Amino acid sequence: MGVDYEFMYRLHHSPLAFTYEEFKEMKELDVSWIPWHIGGAIKLGANLCWSMTSVSRVFWLDGDLVPGATGGPGEPAILESGRFAIATRRSDYEPPAGVPKRPVPHYWHVSGCFPPGVSKGRIARYFEKPPNVDVNALKRYGRLRENCEKHYNLVVAGQASGIWEPLSLGLGFGLVGRLWRKDRAFLREVAGYFRESSARCLDKLLKFGKPKVVMLGDDYGYNEGLLMGKEMWDDLVKPGLAAHVRATHAAGAKFILHSCGKVGSLFKDFVDIGVDGVDSLSPLNNDLPALKRQFGDKIALVGTIDDTAMLKRSTPAGVKASVTASIRALGPGGYIPGATNSLLDHPVENVVAMFEAIREYNG
Repeated sequence: MGVDYEFMYRLHHSPLAFTYEEFKEMKELDVSWIPWHIGGAIKLGANLCWSMTSVSRVFWLDGDLVPGATGGPGEPAILESGRFAIATRRSDYEPPAGVPKRPVPHYWHVSGCFPPGVSKGRIARYFEKPPNVDVNALKRYGRLRENCEKHYNLVVAGQASGIWEPLSLGLGFGLVGRLWRKDRAFLREVAGYFRESSARCLDKLLKFGKPKVVMLGDDYGYNEGLLMGKEMWDDLVKPGLAAHVRATHAAGAKFILHSCGKVGSLFKDFVDIGVDGVDSLSPLNNDLPALKRQFGDKIALVGTIDDTAMLKRSTPAGVKASVTASIRALGPGGYIPGATNSLLDHPVENVVAMFEAIREYNG
């Protein structure tokens, strides 16, 4: 489920609308309506969803680092999962023709990171103080997880902050590439900051949230391949990811990695370090039958239902046929079918058809 208010509005004004009694029951059980995707997952009958809790730090961003500014007093900002989110601005979002412009319901607003010629000293200033881990949020997640499992048969995976994504977004891809070539030791220092931040988040999540499933969100790929060279991934990402998996298993939980893009070239590494499942696995850029044949007895495939074209533009009957074909090809064992990413502007009837096809499968 996505965290998109427009989708949740349409869901609530469809035949799946919540009744007051259902809303009251969830409130009494302390099942949060924020983020909204928990309620939507319950209403649609999902068995697994993901609650995002990440580490963050509020600070004052120097004026000459603010995009479009030429010095000045600076602005308040948040460093969350590597993103410099400008607290006083909204992203430049233009809706489709005829759709009223509203605030974007998610703050995936990425600033310009650092200017290309920024000094090491300026960079280091932002990666000295460790970010806070909100233990209270993790305790609330623990209560949410327990009640969702007990009353709604819904496993709410807990999120650990990523490793690569904070580095690539926090510095910017160009700066990461430059430091990899010219000052690899310093790049490792900054990567170590994010790796330690992620480990702190995971440690507190396992201690206070006690998840049955940990979901680490860390995008490694784009449509045609990896966002970084394999050597860079081995150096900057793999050791931390392996440590995360060990810690998760030591706590008795399963570990699922969410990574968009074409990531098949990393599957052997995922298996070697013990990752239990990989999400989102778009069928448009991953050879899913080949991954199933080679690794299907060692690692679960999660997602795989195309949300960019099929789930967006097909009919309910077409969605059911596509989902059924996916289950036959990739499952039913070692497979958790679902949309390959957030449900944002998808027809509610197609989303319902996806869940119905999964529940009705008896192959």
